Amino acid sequence: KKPKDSTKDSHNLGKSLLIELIDFMLLRSFKRGIFLKDNYNLFEDFVFYLEIRTNDNKFITVKRGVSNNNSICLKIHEEKYQDYRNELDSFWDKSNISFEKAKEELDNLLDLSSISPKWEYRKGITYFLRSQRDYGDVFQISKFSIGKHAYWKPYMARILGFNEDLIEQKYLKDDAIAEKEKFKLQFEETVSIDPQDFDKLQGIIRIKEKEISQ
Repeated sequence: KKPKDSTKDSHNLGKSLLIELIDFMLLRSFKRGIFLKDNYNLFEDFVFYLEIRTNDNKFITVKRGVSNNNSICLKIHEEKYQDYRNELDSFWDKSNISFEKAKEELDNLLDLSSISPKWEYRKGITYFLRSQRDYGDVFQISKFSIGKHAYWKPYMARILGFNEDLIEQKYLKDDAIAEKEKFKLQFEETVSIDPQDFDKLQGIIRIKEKEISQ
């Protein structure tokens, strides 16, 4: 703690803001909840650069501004620690491409073979850029707290070295069972007979059949 200010301690160094900024540069959508969006008037003129090392020891520099955050520039280079702040648009390998196109290009360049082509690179970013609310559970981070487990558990199975296809098949079976249960309930609502009366009805039918034969 800071001796003269008990409200300031090591939990307020800006770690969460740095995580948000890195996530923004890894092409997170620009929406409320990001400090750049919530404080747009302060950061409107800022342009950020992020250098990423790939698996084949090349480098990608991502250029993204705050005001024109849907227009992205990418540069592939051999040497690290490059400063491209003063370069013209013509310098970039991919200049001012759209947000979705930039994600597609970056996914191809990163070539994360352990998860592609089934999942793109952003699928698991939050596991490595955890905010405070992501430490409650090792596997189910906050962005997966709402929605079906089938959305994230196969991915986690792959990362841990298991066969994700078995997990996916399990959830497909669960969905099929749920659909049949739904159909069963809807069908039961259309008839006046309780399924539990089946044996009783079978007995009555046999009695009537005997009466008819007599």
